[in-house]
Amino acid sequence: AGGLDSDYETARVLVALGDECELEKRETLELLGIVDGMDSDYEKAQILERMIRTCDGDDELEEALLDVIDRIDSDHESGQLYRQLRRGPKSRSSRSSIGTVPAVPAIPAIPAIPAIEAVPAIPAVPSVLDMPEKADNPIPE
Repeated sequence: AGGLDSDYETARVLVALGDECELEKRETLELLGIVDGMDSDYEKAQILERMIRTCDGDDELEEALLDVIDRIDSDHESGQLYRQLRRGPKSRSSRSSIGTVPAVPAIPAIPAIPAIEAVPAIPAVPSVLDMPEKADNPIPE
């Protein structure tokens, strides 16, 4: 599968292989290596999503799967896979360590800002327009 011309073709072959064959641990690790060498994050994610169940319960496979996911550049694709891992495989009622994501620590609360006392209003300054006209205006026209 590693000699195919495109990631799309490689992904189709790897998906068919995974769907049709009962892969041994060594073969699954080799498949993860091929996926890791692909350029397309989308195609990687398509294959890795199907591999979650295969790797579930085996510490070495889970670690290899997480390593490949960690190297995906696309936040969207890796985020989708991490969310899938947090949910855990649907076929199992109990979760393995791959389905458990450590809790994110709570962000401490920001202390309240003390209330600002009211500032007394500044009296309005009279405008030149509000001043009465004087007959002896010193400003020449």
